[in-house]
Amino acid sequence: MDELITLSEESVPLSYREDSLPGVQTLYGVKLYTKSVPDEKEIAQVYINNHSEIRVGWMIPVLSMISLEHEYSENVYFRKHVYEAMKFLNGKELHESMYVLVYSKRLLDAADVTSDGELSFSFVLYGIYPYCKYRSIVDVQHKIKVISKLVVAKSFNFDFSVGFFKFLVDDLLPAERNGYARFMFFYQIYELAMEMVFYKKVNELKIARSHLGIIRKKIEEYNSEGKLIAVLYAEMGMDKNDPSLAAVAKSIFEDLKEEVYYTSTNKSAMLYDIRNVLVHSYYRFSIEDSLSYLASYIEDEAFYVLNYIFSVQGMKEEMDNKYFYARS
Repeated sequence: MDELITLSEESVPLSYREDSLPGVQTLYGVKLYTKSVPDEKEIAQVYINNHSEIRVGWMIPVLSMISLEHEYSENVYFRKHVYEAMKFLNGKELHESMYVLVYSKRLLDAADVTSDGELSFSFVLYGIYPYCKYRSIVDVQHKIKVISKLVVAKSFNFDFSVGFFKFLVDDLLPAERNGYARFMFFYQIYELAMEMVFYKKVNELKIARSHLGIIRKKIEEYNSEGKLIAVLYAEMGMDKNDPSLAAVAKSIFEDLKEEVYYTSTNKSAMLYDIRNVLVHSYYRFSIEDSLSYLASYIEDEAFYVLNYIFSVQGMKEEMDNKYFYARS
């Protein structure tokens, strides 16, 4: 199906157009997202990590707003959020791939989120992308299944992104269907993060007034991209062997590497090896069947990389100043 839906009195059930909780009068907001394969049953309540007791809103497929054939059709809170969303969307023509984040501005503020743009990248793990100018046409696979409760993370405000990151959200996420290109673009986030981690580690040595010999020795530990990606994952606390990635690596490398490589190599080193194959030896290996998985995998990992950068104050400020500043 590839349909446009006009949200109106004719398409939205009456029970959704009536205020199911008239005693709850607060300001709501909406933000549009897109998913290439929409499902009217993918209705989720949205919580913010570190504030997991606060439900800030609902993620609602447009298809759910015109249907009574799902489990939330009688839920007064679901109906309330559709009612509030219709204040913004009544008469709008939206593609069936659209999802609507409907949130309480008061509760968003209580969860220490100052703008809905700070959640723009939060649903990438589920294949739900912020809608900027293109609906999603990517054959999204290998994503986490959308469940009834989604706990997401505050991060950089992509409403104010510029340069590479504006391209990333506006164009790459929803519209780039070439798996090789997606992998390479997302690897750029690794390149950026590794550079930032390098300077972070050097600054830590300077602050500690380390002996010159120690500084030289430590810098040698960071003198290659392979070493730096390991440092990055160590800083993130996420470096371990990943059997799912190892299985894909084995389908690529086959007997080129010994069995112990697939059972003991951490994902930072494995990703770096795969990146090198894609850059330097693509023609030698059978990679085409693995590209969809690899593109999705590194996209999800890039989400965690950005969250790590956001969590380190100095790195966060540098990123904000270069790539996420608000312009008048």
